[in-house]
Amino acid sequence: MRSDQRSRGRLDVAVDALATLSEPTRRRVFEQLRASGEPATRDEVAAALGLGRPIVTFHLDALAKAGVVDVDYARPPGRRGPGAGRPAKRYRVAAGEIAASVPARRYDLAGRILAAGVRDATRSGGATDARAATFNAAEATGRQLGEEHAETGADATSSESMQHVCAVLSELGYEPASDDGGEHPESLRLHNCPFHAVVEVEPELVCQLNVHLLHGLLEGMSVHDLEAQFAPTPGECCVRIAAPGDRPRTKN
Repeated sequence: MRSDQRSRGRLDVAVDALATLSEPTRRRVFEQLRASGEPATRDEVAAALGLGRPIVTFHLDALAKAGVVDVDYARPPGRRGPGAGRPAKRYRVAAGEIAASVPARRYDLAGRILAAGVRDATRSGGATDARAATFNAAEATGRQLGEEHAETGADATSSESMQHVCAVLSELGYEPASDDGGEHPESLRLHNCPFHAVVEVEPELVCQLNVHLLHGLLEGMSVHDLEAQFAPTPGECCVRIAAPGDRPRTKN
């Protein structure tokens, strides 16, 4: 079994946003908003680009629908009180970034963990080495992610719990799959490492970071019958999700 519905959803959002920007006029409208650095009305964008207001409105609304720009309303500067008119619709470039990759990569997550590890090691004045601080940061990050994805019901079966873990791991880009090929797995292999390029720099560090991250994830999700195991397999993530004491079978 592979649970990749949520992962496809994340990718679809990014692909749709990039596709929205592929139209030349729409890209000009987007770049004008970026260049201005301030919220702008349809009339202001139209005047800056020398385009008709209806065309600019069409493209701005398409960008807003794709989540590429944000919308708010405000009265023009200097206008107050009765007769000031309705607030004008304004557009600004949305915060964040747009990225789509196959297979999924989460270098933003790896970067935050590594930066937090260096920060915490520095703050400790040498009492904690950078590796230990990084692993602590990975567990804390995983725990926070787990709490965000924790199910509220306490009556979930082990099968339902495993399905939920699969969904969360898929969203994070790990591409979980049954370790034994069964439809209702008791353990999972992770076919993709979201930190692939970073692993090439320091394999041992990043693999252990992965273990601590997923340990924290399961803890934050309150999944106590599964654990993150270090089980390196060529071409896959180095982590396996299984019940404590359930070790991977030796392949002849």
